Amino acid sequence: MHNNRRMTRRRLMAAAVVVSLAGAPRSAWAQGTPVATPQADASAYPVTITHAFGETTIPALPERIVVTNHGEGLDSRLALGVMPVGMVEGRAYIEGLAPWTIAAGAEEIPVIPGTTEGELDFEAITAAQPDLILTSWPDDTTYQTLSSIAPTLVVKNSDATTWQDVQRMIGAATGQGARAEQVVAETETLIASQEARLQPYLDQRVAVAYFWGHVIDLPPEMTPSFWPHVNMGELAVVYCFAFLLILFLGPGSLAVDSRRRRPMAGQVVTGTAAPGARPGLMDRVRGGGA
Repeated sequence: MHNNRRMTRRRLMAAAVVVSLAGAPRSAWAQGTPVATPQADASAYPVTITHAFGETTIPALPERIVVTNHGEGLDSRLALGVMPVGMVEGRAYIEGLAPWTIAAGAEEIPVIPGTTEGELDFEAITAAQPDLILTSWPDDTTYQTLSSIAPTLVVKNSDATTWQDVQRMIGAATGQGARAEQVVAETETLIASQEARLQPYLDQRVAVAYFWGHVIDLPPEMTPSFWPHVNMGELAVVYCFAFLLILFLGPGSLAVDSRRRRPMAGQVVTGTAAPGARPGLMDRVRGGGA
């Protein structure tokens, strides 16, 4: 089971996280215990929250939260100014933790190790004595096992779940619904300001190529690395640059459109090529040049 299959969180969340945690006591971070904030509403409990796997009732304000996937929900938790008592560290990023969570003090959170097979270690999670577990992308068996340990919320199980949804769910679970709405508003404002700054480039064609997905599926005995040749990422690099090459040079005679425009047997076509037409990749290879 891959506990960190997808990462869809916007990186602009970093600014909101740092601002939110500016006043959090560092001593509480070092102890791996939550920081009580004025926004936490203990009178809101018990609270029942609906998520992808049904409903979960949280009887009281949680004080010992465990995160089983630091790639989903950890930054939302940190943005509210509190720290989990433990997290299961995965391979969501080459460095292990997202840069904005590191800036918020995530390196101080005690790590709950997984099994040698790369699975969740339920005994280790139980030993952390959680009163709330935040998980994502579980299967039924995993969810049922976690729920037997403590109330469990599936903060994400679909790409349709937005980061706003995750932030609001965690806000409701921690008695900080109002603060969660504030974080969402601040982050959306930040994103909008960046969109305005990039407005002049909206009519430009941009090619983006990246290769990092192979890092997530490494066997437990392999260490994640930026260099693809040491972490089974050779094909990712080949596909990345192959499609990038086709993007700029064009597919040429191999393209479906090119084949559809070919004359039928016996048909004579006269005329010249369209003005500005460029040969594609395969045409250049066969012709020996541009």
